[in-house]
Amino acid sequence: MATLNKNINNAKTLEEVLNLLNGWEMDKNDDQDRLDHHVDICDLPKFGNEPIEVSECFSWNDTHLLISNTCTGDAFELVERTEDQ
Repeated sequence: MATLNKNINNAKTLEEVLNLLNGWEMDKNDDQDRLDHHVDICDLPKFGNEPIEVSECFSWNDTHLLISNTCTGDAFELVERTEDQ
């Protein structure tokens, strides 16, 4: 558990945080295991200026926002920041 949190806190880029989060796998022997038991996704490292609206993003750099993907695919994704973000 501490390893994922440590690796995320030591990440040098937003892309590294994204890959660590999306690479996490649930312990198949523990049906109560969840990502938020391993890392506080509301306290991820930040790599740039804070966007105006942060309620939907968990981390950012100067060009992208890390958001939860509620559709298909990986649990998290990067989206480009717009000029007003």
